[in-house]
Order: sequence, then C-alpha cells, then structure tokens
Amino acid sequence: METITRNQINQDMNMLIGSLQDEDRPIVSPLAAMRLSITWPLLCIVAYSASVLWLALNYVPESDAFGNPLTFFSHMGIELGFFAFSFIFGIAISTGLYVPSLVYLSIPASVRNQSIILLNLKRLVKRLAVASLIINMAVAVAACTYNEILIGAAPFVLILSFIVMQVVISAEVTRYGIGGMMKKLTTLAKKI
Repeated sequence: METITRNQINQDMNMLIGSLQDEDRPIVSPLAAMRLSITWPLLCIVAYSASVLWLALNYVPESDAFGNPLTFFSHMGIELGFFAFSFIFGIAISTGLYVPSLVYLSIPASVRNQSIILLNLKRLVKRLAVASLIINMAVAVAACTYNEILIGAAPFVLILSFIVMQVVISAEVTRYGIGGMMKKLTTLAKKI
C-alpha cells in the first residue's frame, strides 16, 4: 500500500471539483446511476428469493395439531413476513445509494481513473460488496440446507451488512479528511 500525502489528496479533490464544475461534460443517465445503485441489493434479494423458492419447491406438507395439512405459507408465515421486509430494505438501500452513484458517474471516466481517492474508494467498495454479498448468500444457502428459519434473518443480515459497509466507507473518507469536500461534490452533482 502506497503512502498518500495530504498534498496529493488536496490536488485530487481540486481535480474532482473542477471536473464537476466543467459546463461541457455530458449529463449522467439516470438509468446508469440506478443500475449502479441497485446491483448489490438486487443480488442479495435474488439470493434470498432463490432460497425461498427452493424451500417452497421442496416443502413436504406437515399436519397441524388437529391433523389438517399445513401449506407452505402457513408453515413459513413469520419467516416469509421477515423475507418481505428484505425487499423493502433492498429498495430503501437502492434509493439511498442512488445519489452517491449519480455523483460518482457525474465525474468523467478519465478523471475517475486518475483520482487516487476514487480508485481507493472503488477498490474498498468492491471488496466490501463482495464480502457482504457472500455473507448474504451464505445465509440464503444455510436457510436451504441447515434450517429454514434462517430465511427470517434476511432483512437483518442485509441491513447489518449495509451498515457495516457505510461505517467502513465513512471511516475511509474520514481518514482522507475529505468529508466536507465530499459534501461539496454531492452539492455540485445535484445542481446538474
């Protein structure tokens, strides 16, 4: 890991702010920002949905205390309710990631590829996203193979992994000392 100086950070931030103030840059496609913001939550939701589908297809009807057969929905009612919350949380997370995605894509690709800050943050975000995706998929697989009740943990694991990602990214932004400048970048991108 190379050492980054305060001077390099200041030059990098000036380059990023200058690129956003350029009046000739093209406008970002909202679909591109949406696609970027929805990728991670959607993959987590797909993993949990596949798990629920697997559980539904492999469900062997049981009987209640009175001998009546239980349907999959009556047997897994509470777990499916929690699973539904994971959809809501996934939409909320995607919505929360839309503005940062828009800011990121507002910076021209040539500047993004030169920026020390963005390259380091991009690398960190990819690692965190892959790690949390693996954790979410592991919970989905464990619900299929170990205990079906684990599908009820889907919204909690999803939110917890998102919170951990945000804390780590915020710590990295603080380490660079660019929190205020990131707000300025967001403000400039919102003026587009």
